[in-house]
Amino acid sequence: MKFLFKTAIIVLLVVGIINGGWVLKGYLDLSSAAREGVMVAVANEESPAVISEIKDIVKEHAGDINLSDEDIEINYAPVIGGETNVSVSGDLDLLVSFPPLPESFRLSSKAAMRQEK
Repeated sequence: MKFLFKTAIIVLLVVGIINGGWVLKGYLDLSSAAREGVMVAVANEESPAVISEIKDIVKEHAGDINLSDEDIEINYAPVIGGETNVSVSGDLDLLVSFPPLPESFRLSSKAAMRQEK
């Protein structure tokens, strides 16, 4: 009986470590995607084509996170020198999931830079 209890605890710890590392990797990917998007945003003037390009770049750099266009918010600064923001939220499917653990984890990140154009 003690063996089963100890084994269950070890399995839960290993699953927690695996999922924790996966979530951390997902957060780093999402942060990187937001930074890539804001770098394109500050180097270009606001237009529908640029906004579409930014969203495509963010999705490309998001790694394993499921993103749609609605998950990406771009706020251009009203003046040159103001702060332009790219906010991203998405769901990351966990590697190991069983009840009561969730199947996915919601992550979000925001990057800001000074508007150049």
